[in-house]
Amino acid sequence: MRAHSLTERALHSEPRNPWAVHSRAHIAYETGEPEGARDLIQAFLAAAPRESALWGHLAWHHALAELHAGNYEAAWARFEADVGPEAHPGMARNKVHDAVQFLWRWELAGHPHDPDRWRKLDALARVVLPKATISFHEIHVSLAGAIAGSDAAVAERLLQMDEMEQAARYPAGGVAQAIARGLARYARGDRAGAITVLAPLLPELERVGAASRAQLDMIEFTVLRACAELGRHDELHNLLARRRKGPGPVPVAGVH
Repeated sequence: MRAHSLTERALHSEPRNPWAVHSRAHIAYETGEPEGARDLIQAFLAAAPRESALWGHLAWHHALAELHAGNYEAAWARFEADVGPEAHPGMARNKVHDAVQFLWRWELAGHPHDPDRWRKLDALARVVLPKATISFHEIHVSLAGAIAGSDAAVAERLLQMDEMEQAARYPAGGVAQAIARGLARYARGDRAGAITVLAPLLPELERVGAASRAQLDMIEFTVLRACAELGRHDELHNLLARRRKGPGPVPVAGVH
């Protein structure tokens, strides 16, 4: 893989390059070897100052790698220390989507729900990103709001997203809004409705701009968890069979 060889060359030239470490984290995720970058990221975080570029986001990558490896205590410890919005040293918008990403995946893996944490995250998201801008951010703001029960705020955000699409400012068309609505259905307990909305969108997730496979998998994992909870095993197995190679096993309760 050319990306792998180029990244390894960059790391050999400058092991402290956060962008090369970040690229290596994504390559490891895409090729199904989250442990391949886990030690590299951990070593970088231990050596680099917290104010370094990408430090907080790389901490998210590390927490994710530990989650995929089944090292739940290590994953949660990294989240609490470096990824949660109170601890994340990165840009405010990164605090939002990194925290939403990890917390949601943590719960999809079967861990307890923390309503107070979600209420605080929802409040932060609406302060940091008060109006619809980039569709990737809006999916996370809407999800946090739906989980926290801020239905009016979610409805207003979706209306803003629709207006952005009508103004031709969303290249993904209505995909981002559909994802937000599908995730909101799951968050409100409508598992079947979430599957109906989200499952047909899985082949189109890359249309959401400014998002990586490591981030977009959150949506597929939501569908997998909904299928498992409803006992729709045939559908679950079909989705897993069509799943593109990536980190395994999938950290979703009821899937294994």
